[in-house]
Amino acid sequence: MENRENFRYQKVFLTDGKNYPLPHLEGAIREILVDKDTMGAEDLTVGLCIYQPGSYHEKHAHSECEEIMYCISGKCVGGIGDHESIDMPGDILFIPRGATHWFYNPYNEPEIHLFAYTRPNLKTAGYSVESEGYKEIGSEVESSLESSSK
Repeated sequence: MENRENFRYQKVFLTDGKNYPLPHLEGAIREILVDKDTMGAEDLTVGLCIYQPGSYHEKHAHSECEEIMYCISGKCVGGIGDHESIDMPGDILFIPRGATHWFYNPYNEPEIHLFAYTRPNLKTAGYSVESEGYKEIGSEVESSLESSSK
């Protein structure tokens, strides 16, 4: 049996993943667990989010990938296009390629969800937060966010 610390295909949330903070994603933890950088994935990005009460992820899109969000606990409001609904434990939300979508937690308890993209990292997913001037999230934006938090 391989030693857990040296096993590259197993990660622990809040310990081994990579946190990708985004502008205005206040009160939330958003951590990439599986992608090209963390585990060498060629076709997939998987992460976990904890949205504290009041936190939100503004309208954004992924021009080059589909996404799913699976609600584990708590509740949040999710929107796609011109539709909004309450996401509760056990719900799976599918976001088509390029669809504008958003999430927010107006409730009094944290919401936890797993998400997956059909690309190996955020840059190849075509991640964009247009309202903040970020056409895509990639190494340049990640570097500026990391240096500003130091």
